Amino acid sequence: MKKLTFILLFVQLSLQAQEKTTFLVMPYLQNAEPTSMTIMWETNEGEESIVEWGTTAKLGKKTSGKAFKVNYGTSRLHEVKLTGLKRFTEYYYRVKTGKLRSDIFNLRPRPLRMRQNPLTWLP
Repeated sequence: MKKLTFILLFVQLSLQAQEKTTFLVMPYLQNAEPTSMTIMWETNEGEESIVEWGTTAKLGKKTSGKAFKVNYGTSRLHEVKLTGLKRFTEYYYRVKTGKLRSDIFNLRPRPLRMRQNPLTWLP
């Protein structure tokens, strides 16, 4: 019985080791500001959270972020904040976790909005 348990455990661990990192949720944009943007995605495993980005599809810059456990399992939610972006400028990016890389996407920081009617306080 102990032998069978050991063999089953070994097979399960071997299968998990062969499992490739995959996207559970593709990259999406959060917290859009005039000069910054947060990019998030979810994978089945992996701690590395990198966004490669630039003003052309050749990218050229890298920014690291952090990964969070999801429901105490092996999946990870990744978060990277890009800062120093210029308004009205189109940027290209892709995300990376280990050997897993996304396609190249584009983003444009939102411009500042001017209020048409300023707030007034009532007495």
